[in-house]
Amino acid sequence: MKLLSIIALYSLFLSLPESNCIITQNGINDIVIDSSHFKEVTPEFGIMKSSKEWQSSVEMELFGSYKYIKTFPNEGIVFYAEREKGKKIINDIVLTEGCICKTEDGIGVGSSYQDLSNAFGQPYFNNDKRKPSIRYEPNMYIKLTKGERVLQITYNNFHITMSSTDTTVSKIKKIRVL
Repeated sequence: MKLLSIIALYSLFLSLPESNCIITQNGINDIVIDSSHFKEVTPEFGIMKSSKEWQSSVEMELFGSYKYIKTFPNEGIVFYAEREKGKKIINDIVLTEGCICKTEDGIGVGSSYQDLSNAFGQPYFNNDKRKPSIRYEPNMYIKLTKGERVLQITYNNFHITMSSTDTTVSKIKKIRVL
């Protein structure tokens, strides 16, 4: 019995920092897009898996740059950075299944379309994503991803992918903070 109490307290202690994960218009917690350095992620979120990918330029495979990636295992958080003036600056954050981060309005991965539109406003449907809507934001279009059609919604710095095109049952599948 004493062991179960210790385990319960320990798990509660470990979950406290995660419950303070807030999605803002500019990033997550104190990590700010186009401003924060890659090295600031570890103190904020702990040890993460690091990797890098070669991004070819359009003209030739020979030219390009590395995109640096930090992944929080099993937590659905991925940070992307590119080197600017010798420093790795975060330019993209992707939140997927397993991420418990939420906006101040309670919106996060798994939230319904209704919750999203109540918090941020009803998106304008644009059937041609290449042309911006008349009102620009929020903007919604249908996207073909891995053989399935999903709703893609843009609210300011958020690019949100829904689980389907049916807004009555659709849930947020991915949030990209740019």
